[in-house]
Amino acid sequence: MSSLDNLPIYVGVLTVLWIYLPGFLINTFAMLWGKWLPKTGYGPWPIDGGKVAWDGNRLFGDGKTWNGLIGGSLTSGLLCYLQVIISSENSNIFINPIQGWESSLLGSTNEFTVAFFVGTFLGFTALLGDMTGSFFKRRKGLKREGDTSSKDPLLDTLPFAVFTFAFGFLCLSAFEHSSNSAVIPILVLLILTPIIHRLFNILGYKIGWKGPPGFPRGGPLRGGPGGLSEPALALVLRPRGEREEVSHHAHELHSRKRTQAFLGDVLEQLDLRAA
Repeated sequence: MSSLDNLPIYVGVLTVLWIYLPGFLINTFAMLWGKWLPKTGYGPWPIDGGKVAWDGNRLFGDGKTWNGLIGGSLTSGLLCYLQVIISSENSNIFINPIQGWESSLLGSTNEFTVAFFVGTFLGFTALLGDMTGSFFKRRKGLKREGDTSSKDPLLDTLPFAVFTFAFGFLCLSAFEHSSNSAVIPILVLLILTPIIHRLFNILGYKIGWKGPPGFPRGGPLRGGPGGLSEPALALVLRPRGEREEVSHHAHELHSRKRTQAFLGDVLEQLDLRAA
């Protein structure tokens, strides 16, 4: 009997999101490790070591680092540890994400060791999916330019979720992660993942961890050195179609001003010669 049996679909979706949360938040953890650790003088250490593939593009790119992979995975383990504590104190609201751990291969240890292992496993497999998506983006020629992320909504948002769900369902058979009742909520979450990913990006921007959604990662934020002005922020947060239209008009205006400046120089030279 699974705790997911006979739950309303929305409750089942939220419950599955809860038990897979270490995999869903891993990108945020990896980003923080990749951003903060180098400030201490350690890293970043790109996983591909700067190597290029047969097509002339990087294997993964600078966005995939050992400090993000290891630090992020271990942080996911700590998150699962925290989830066990929360669920033990609020069992009427949250289920234990490692419910049934006594019958697992690690049953001879203790609950918190198992939680740390499960969280680290989910985080690590999610990052494997993220790296796989990055690999295929590079093969398509979609690569980061400086701090600007490549644009491919599916490869940016789905591989990490597919991997963490697949490995969790297949390998964590002693836990709720592999319950048959989790299948439909998992499919619903896969459909919702691009939206959830977007919301987390917006949250990261609001608290100052990321640049404006859809724009350079770690780019200038409001209040920081070289921060964006309010008009600039208003522009970058517009829908893409409106941004492109504004950009087109700005380019035309810039070209017109350059033409006027050139003609002014020509007329000035003609006046000088006439004099």
